[in-house]
Amino acid sequence: MAPAAGSVQHEGRAALWAERPDGVRAVLRVRFEDATATMVVHDLDLVVPVEEAARADRRRLLLLGSRQPDVRSYVRRLADQGWREVARAVPPGTTYALSLVEGPTG
Repeated sequence: MAPAAGSVQHEGRAALWAERPDGVRAVLRVRFEDATATMVVHDLDLVVPVEEAARADRRRLLLLGSRQPDVRSYVRRLADQGWREVARAVPPGTTYALSLVEGPTG
């Protein structure tokens, strides 16, 4: 899938882990270097149960970050190809949304 004209692509690695910051609600915490080379950490709300999100056997995970309507559109298109959303967030004080999707199994 080609990015939209005028878009910026930034590829890199992210570290992910499940946490219960308030002792009750589980979140997926993600740490990555953004396009400005700044290390950022965000909490993503889980779309699946924490036990499922924290499985060690995940192989194909993709973290999407862009304007919120773009991210929602990408997630819908990827769902048509067998991907599913695991977690998402619109971090406070930012102009972007994040979504973590898992590739099809098999």
